[in-house]
Amino acid sequence: MTPDIQRLLIFLILLIGIQGGIDYYLYRKLSKYEPFYPDLTPIVLRVFKATSLLMICVLISTTMERMLTGGNVQSGRIPQILIAVWYLPKYPIALLLSIADFLGLSRKVILTFSGYTTKQSKDVNVERRKVLHSIGLGLASVPFIATAKGVFQTIYDVEIRRLELVLPGLSTVFDGFRVVQISDIHTGSFFGTSYLKEVVESINALKPDLLAITGDFVNFEPNELVPFIPVLSKLKAKHGVFGSLGNHDHYMSEDKHAMLQQMISNCNIELLINEAREI
Repeated sequence: MTPDIQRLLIFLILLIGIQGGIDYYLYRKLSKYEPFYPDLTPIVLRVFKATSLLMICVLISTTMERMLTGGNVQSGRIPQILIAVWYLPKYPIALLLSIADFLGLSRKVILTFSGYTTKQSKDVNVERRKVLHSIGLGLASVPFIATAKGVFQTIYDVEIRRLELVLPGLSTVFDGFRVVQISDIHTGSFFGTSYLKEVVESINALKPDLLAITGDFVNFEPNELVPFIPVLSKLKAKHGVFGSLGNHDHYMSEDKHAMLQQMISNCNIELLINEAREI
């Protein structure tokens, strides 16, 4: 078994364990709504189970495609959108519910060891609990709505932030010297080059004296960068375009790592690895 395949299998096992575990946890939570919604809950549970199984298969297949081929050209953009909308909102929901479970368990343990006992009334206010559970469902929908909004409206937004630095002792020849930094390109996440072309045009329009690209250039594979070499090669800065590697730029074998460094150099980007340049 090659190191790449071994790394892929470990990653997939962790991925299935985390996402599958969260889905199972939330499935158990949803099942507790059956006393309040006896007709609707079984249907929701069946849909949730079927969707969870389908999405875990989509997640595995697209992850394998990205790690083996360097992108999701074959599967396209729609599965990635579905994965984001289905999985990302569950993290805060599962976190809050687990905190509530922990606090509830802690309370029971404290009461048990203190010898305190309570008598539960048989006349439970079902309507009141139903309202509270409905409010909980409403709040749980907020992360899904926010994620969907982010995926469909803001995922490709570019924000330019301007910051003026005052450095005591710096030579006056650097007064007005403009450094532009762009970070975390992650070319393997894009479907087509049109978006990055717009980014490059926006950067060049700023007329930087120096351009710094701080990784990550790719997600997992150097081949992710191939379609974007002509695009990144158009970046311009008076005193040079420099780059540094990010953590994702190291998630590969030594041969592929060397290949990625060469590809970055082919983009007319001077890659600095434990090096410095004097301007």
